Amino acid sequence: MFDISINLGIVCGYIVGYTVAVSVSGDSRDWRLMVGSGLVIPTLSLIGSKWLPESPRWLMGVSKNREEAKAVLDKLGDPDSESTLVAIEDEETRYREGPRSDPTTTAPAVRRAFLFVALLGICGQVNGSEAILYYADAFLKKAGLGSLRKEMLGEIAIGFSKLLGEVIMAFFVDGLLGRRICLLISALGCSLLLFTLALTYLLSGPGILVIGWLCMFMFFFSTGYGPYLWVLSSELLPTEHRTHGMVLAVFMNRLTSGIAAMTALSLVNETGYTLFFALYGTLALAAFAFCYAILPETKGKSLEELAERFYEE
Repeated sequence: MFDISINLGIVCGYIVGYTVAVSVSGDSRDWRLMVGSGLVIPTLSLIGSKWLPESPRWLMGVSKNREEAKAVLDKLGDPDSESTLVAIEDEETRYREGPRSDPTTTAPAVRRAFLFVALLGICGQVNGSEAILYYADAFLKKAGLGSLRKEMLGEIAIGFSKLLGEVIMAFFVDGLLGRRICLLISALGCSLLLFTLALTYLLSGPGILVIGWLCMFMFFFSTGYGPYLWVLSSELLPTEHRTHGMVLAVFMNRLTSGIAAMTALSLVNETGYTLFFALYGTLALAAFAFCYAILPETKGKSLEELAERFYEE
């Protein structure tokens, strides 16, 4: 739901921008309305946080409130909340009695786990997805759509495609396919579509075709990289090392995203649109190869079973 909410916000932003552009275009208030509209949802979220419950793990580990933790699990629809509470208690006991994590002195196997989630974080952004999302208007303008209104409608379609992929995976596919296969399909699909975009720009294909490929690219990104990158990273690290590992994964992911976003327009100006998409297609293909070679399946396995993978010398 976290990723779905983010992508819903992106779509809402595109829709607000389009509405303002077509209704008060040329008015000095237009940019103020766009910026001010961003206050609405955060304000509602702040108000709604009053009714946000604590997580069952926090209730069990910090406040020691077992009854409230069970109530939260029941409210979330856990069919066997009692067994879940027992598993949480066992894990908390192992965490308290076990050694504390120090990323500078951990065993080689744990350092390999840190390296793996760091590279996984990079893989999620070397396809340039956020740079493409940020500068979609430039790519659509180059495709020759002919008007600002068409370009903004194209942006809405791209954002909606990204949201649709998240919704489908969350409610229909997650229980059928494993996380590994979903992420591999996403990685390969992103790579192939980037090469397709490069070919379309090379042949001066029609703008509507560019919109279609960009929509499919964002859809494929959201079927794997979007929802499962963070799930897999957290599942592959044991409790005592998860905090350090996730911080590293997030840092590398956002660093890669920032570099891609900051260099996108300069890279396009230097290389052209064809080579730009071909370059990111090559990087995305390398990310697919990495995930195919190393990424394990986590579906149906406990956190402890998955963590053992990285402690095997």
